[in-house]
Formats: sequence, C-alpha cells, structure tokens
Amino acid sequence: MPKTVTIGARINAMLDADIAKLAILLNRPKSWIIERALEAYVSAEKQFIEAVQEGIDAAEQGKIKPHEEVMERIEAKIRTRLAQ
Repeated sequence: MPKTVTIGARINAMLDADIAKLAILLNRPKSWIIERALEAYVSAEKQFIEAVQEGIDAAEQGKIKPHEEVMERIEAKIRTRLAQ
C-alpha cells in the first residue's frame, strides 16, 4: 500500500455537505471520497496537458492541417451522408 499523507484544504460548506452525503450513500469515509475526486481531477488535468503538448509538438514539426482544410473534409463527409 502506498504511503499516505494528510493534507488540509478550505472548502465551502455546500461542497462539504455534498461530500458528507456521498460518504453516507457510499458507506465510505469523507477522506475516501476526496481522494477519489482528487485522483480523477489530477488524471484529467495531466491528460489535458499531455494532449496540449502533443498538439504543440505536432505544430512545431509541421504535422498539422489548416482549420479550413479540415472543415472542408468534415463538411464533405456530412454532405455525402445526407445525400445517401
């Protein structure tokens, strides 16, 4: 089991009440709810940052298409599907 640490944070009373309700409904401690929420948030932010960096790298390497070209291709596909 990974080592755990204790952190403190100020949150508004409504969020605390929501966390308490979830804890009761899931029969889990509030700390479990908060840890899962933080894990989800950090994971999503890391994925977003990695995707942005991937886009920056692609742009720097000239591996991107102009917006107009992409939109033309998408619109052509839509027209083709609607014509069927």
